[in-house]
Amino acid sequence: MKQFLITVAGVLVGLTLFAVAAPLLLVAAVAGWTRPAPMAASSVLVLDLRGGLSDQEAQSPLFVLEGKSQVIQEIVQAGDEFVEVGALESLVF
Repeated sequence: MKQFLITVAGVLVGLTLFAVAAPLLLVAAVAGWTRPAPMAASSVLVLDLRGGLSDQEAQSPLFVLEGKSQVIQEIVQAGDEFVEVGALESLVF
């Protein structure tokens, strides 16, 4: 009986550690993936202005099926990154 209780306690401790450590590792991995790659000083910003531009990303759950359109916010953020690197002096629309 003593061995059984030790085994049950060990399983409970293991499950508790897994329940705490697994989400922390998952959050740390996702946080590492979301960092943008550093931009080289010789980068080129290419904009395809033939399609439509929207002010912000669509909040529709069907957005995945509709396809990705260009968003002005993303273009401005990319321009700001170019300015920070020193590859672009100003951004004018």
